[in-house]
Amino acid sequence: REDTLFLDKVGVTFYDENHQPYHVESKEASFNRVNNEGRLQGDVLLRGPSNLELRTAQLQIRENGKELVMPRPVELRYAGNYIITGNRMRVDLEDEVFVLNGDARINSVPGTEPVLAGSSERAVYERKAKALRIEGKARLRRGPQRLAAQRITGFLTPDESGMTFVRALWDVSGQTSDLRQGSTGTTAVAYTTPWGEWRGGPPIGPAKSWNTFANVGVLIAVRSLF
Repeated sequence: REDTLFLDKVGVTFYDENHQPYHVESKEASFNRVNNEGRLQGDVLLRGPSNLELRTAQLQIRENGKELVMPRPVELRYAGNYIITGNRMRVDLEDEVFVLNGDARINSVPGTEPVLAGSSERAVYERKAKALRIEGKARLRRGPQRLAAQRITGFLTPDESGMTFVRALWDVSGQTSDLRQGSTGTTAVAYTTPWGEWRGGPPIGPAKSWNTFANVGVLIAVRSLF
């Protein structure tokens, strides 16, 4: 069609509703000048705010440039702290919502101590609310601490370098130890609840108390371990 451009070795910069720039490169691309939609293929590299760097085989620009869809496996590096991978991804640029589906994994960059690792069937990051949610056989680990549940939600600090609060729901289990300064952290406490809410903070950043609350009134409060 006359309205569609076909390009090789392309580099494009576009802006979201908040005028934040996104730059994308690929081996080939097609763009429709009328609806501002297109497709990029071959070694796609996307760079954006908060040191965002995304690599995938194909990226589709939809909804008049307001939505990005990646139907192939993706690798995402974010805020200089995290490496995120999954089978496919969708990004709502207007609402700043990132949705990762299929074998979603979140890991701290190599060399980070303590090591952070998370996995689930699906991950959703709502950037405006600074809320990260992993769903479906969710697992989260920070050093010797472990947490498993059907859903785990973490709320990030304003600079997105740490978490202020973590909540886990349904089939909650895990292990925690004392991470206060000066503690050896050698004593571990395991907990399991068939249904309930685990909350504590934060698995990233300064250590605080970790609590588990079950619907039957069971309370496991880890405030001082020995």
